[in-house]
Amino acid sequence: ETINTPIVAVSVGGSPVSNSAVSGSGNTFATTYTIGSSDSGSVTFTIDASDNAGNSANQVTATTNGSAITVDTTAPTFTLVDLSSNNATSTLAKENDVITLNITASETINTPIVAVSVGGSPVSNTAVSGSGNTFATTYTVGSSDSGSVTFTIDASDNAGNSATQVTATTNSSAITVDTTAPTFSSTVLSSDNSNVTITFSESVYNATGGSGDIE
Repeated sequence: ETINTPIVAVSVGGSPVSNSAVSGSGNTFATTYTIGSSDSGSVTFTIDASDNAGNSANQVTATTNGSAITVDTTAPTFTLVDLSSNNATSTLAKENDVITLNITASETINTPIVAVSVGGSPVSNTAVSGSGNTFATTYTVGSSDSGSVTFTIDASDNAGNSATQVTATTNSSAITVDTTAPTFSSTVLSSDNSNVTITFSESVYNATGGSGDIE
């Protein structure tokens, strides 16, 4: 029926906010509120009204259709950003090694956008997999790749709050790609034919783990 302009009070997270003056007439009214930067939590309200004869309605504190709103103004952060390689030395990667970037966010986020580069050159990492707050992408090292692995991560939560772009790991993990085989820079045979001195272009070992003398 036709009622007088109702009195509406709105709160966010239990804190009263200043909603707009109630507009409308007859039996149809509305009020609005623009979210502030410090607001957080569930939206609640009270509605008090009376008809033209002065009959008061029971105070209303719930929607009739189950609709509800949660205010989220907090941007997501990343609790884990980790680079790893399946090379025997986890900080290095050679041709055909797989580099993995693992991501864990502080809350549920949309699938992040991840761009990976090697030695400053963009590479085609796999589509980001995962859900909720845990995601990952991989890249298989190519024959011409060389240098440090870098990346950018852009993400937003379900409310649309954008995270600050991430360009560093959270645990100091790092990977250097090296696809160049060592070469001999010099080989010296001593005069008594008992010793051969070999100098390589880089450090080499008798084991893939980066240890042990050559025998």
